[in-house]
Amino acid sequence: MSSISTTLPSSISQDTSLSSSSSSTGTPTTSGSPVVSSANANASAGQQKSESESLQLLQQPPQQQQDLSEFIKDGKVIVMAKNVGSAPPLKQMKFRLQVTFPFYKVHESFRRQLQLPPEAPLFLFINSTFQPSPDEIIENLFKCFHVNGKLEIQYCFTPAWG
Repeated sequence: MSSISTTLPSSISQDTSLSSSSSSTGTPTTSGSPVVSSANANASAGQQKSESESLQLLQQPPQQQQDLSEFIKDGKVIVMAKNVGSAPPLKQMKFRLQVTFPFYKVHESFRRQLQLPPEAPLFLFINSTFQPSPDEIIENLFKCFHVNGKLEIQYCFTPAWG
């Protein structure tokens, strides 16, 4: 077998200022003091901060889950449509949808109501934030992202968010 040797380019130099001695913790030392880079110190400070924030969250009382049965009636939820940019408003901006529908049905419905040809772009967003997957079920979106018992869907012809 042949051994592989690597050489460093001249622009990269090896740091030989570290002595080969180690402290009792196994940390390389120079002149008896441990070597700590500022990046490692900042990372450990950030980690300690996030750990303390996590502990504070764990100590808070659990939030009461809102009973969604008051919003889901007859297997339907309320959807609020909002036009963004140059998109015209729908004739009916508030309607009820079956919770079992996949999101692509909403997309088809909006396209039909706006009388858009199949090649015209239409972007749908939940809470002005993201575009859900076409196969996402309305009930799941509603449970996670409803606002005051309504699922807000923004629509536009050009990408606005996300």
